[in-house]
Amino acid sequence: LNSDDYLLTFDAIESISNFIVSKQYPVLVYGGILLVDEITGSKNIVNCLFLFDEIKKGKMIPHPATFVKRTVLLELGGFDTQYKIAADYDLISRIYLKYHTAINHYSKLITYFRLGGLSSDYKNLRLLNQEVGKIRTLYFNEKTIQEQQMPNEWYYKKWIEKKLFYNKGISN
Repeated sequence: LNSDDYLLTFDAIESISNFIVSKQYPVLVYGGILLVDEITGSKNIVNCLFLFDEIKKGKMIPHPATFVKRTVLLELGGFDTQYKIAADYDLISRIYLKYHTAINHYSKLITYFRLGGLSSDYKNLRLLNQEVGKIRTLYFNEKTIQEQQMPNEWYYKKWIEKKLFYNKGISN
């Protein structure tokens, strides 16, 4: 969980614990998240199986709803703090690379995830793409680093949100 996120149900830990036991203690288990922009009221659910090939392409599992064995965290050295935004993606990539057959998706929503952090701010998109590209090249031998292209509608939406909710233009 991030500092301003929380579990969706009181029995979330018990439920995920039972799932982990039923799956014979996989290395990593991740569930779904409810993404919420509390300024605009926008809500979105991310709750699907992520294949290893998707991770290689730069997709990220819902890390605020992820549980990793402590021994694996210690073995892999934890988070690489050279990454300002993509340290989670780096760690998840290393886990998938070594243990992709020992990862399970838990199909229930676990976490209420508030948007607004570094990775969801459009001003950090270039840095995020650079870090993810570096990680993809390092672990998956990707030769080309493609920046995520956002459609004009996305930028227009962000501009409208800033104007309506913060009374600022896109350059502020």
